[in-house]
Amino acid sequence: MFSKILVPVDLAEPEIAQPAVDRAVALAKASGGSLRLVHVRSVLPVSFMEFVPPNFDADQQSDAEKGVADVAAKVDLPGGRVSTAVRMGGVYP
Repeated sequence: MFSKILVPVDLAEPEIAQPAVDRAVALAKASGGSLRLVHVRSVLPVSFMEFVPPNFDADQQSDAEKGVADVAAKVDLPGGRVSTAVRMGGVYP
């Protein structure tokens, strides 16, 4: 039925994604599929770049990866069937 299920996760409010994660886990268990949890980071406008520290982007990426990993750690599937990704861009396009 489903071999790969993509679940978006907003780390600002991860509890909102929990019903979708739970449903995706149920589908993955029933079909033997895997889950991919994805968080999309917003692009910081260039006009703000002079006001942030040099390591701001790396720190934000690291924090987002940790946040998605924390959500993935609570998923009731074997580790090989759960993966995470953090991308940068607009969530609407």
